[in-house]
Amino acid sequence: MLSLQRGYERTAEQFQALRRAARMLAAEDVPMDKAVSWAGVCRLKRWNAQHGEAHRTVKRRDQRLHVLLHQALLGETCALDHTNYPLE
Repeated sequence: MLSLQRGYERTAEQFQALRRAARMLAAEDVPMDKAVSWAGVCRLKRWNAQHGEAHRTVKRRDQRLHVLLHQALLGETCALDHTNYPLE
């Protein structure tokens, strides 16, 4: 029963972190249902990105948004930075 409780607490914490990330994305005018790719984010923000350069464009234009997108939607590992951005 104790391990079940711990699992529930971890899941609840992750859910809260995702809800927090969703609110932060909404505040950036990047709704989670529209930001399914780096190119999609560039289109939403009206940033010009060359083919294959959308990730770098987001990172260069808004580092905070870059990290938030990794945490919330696109995987916490950034191959360009060789680092992880885990949910907090």
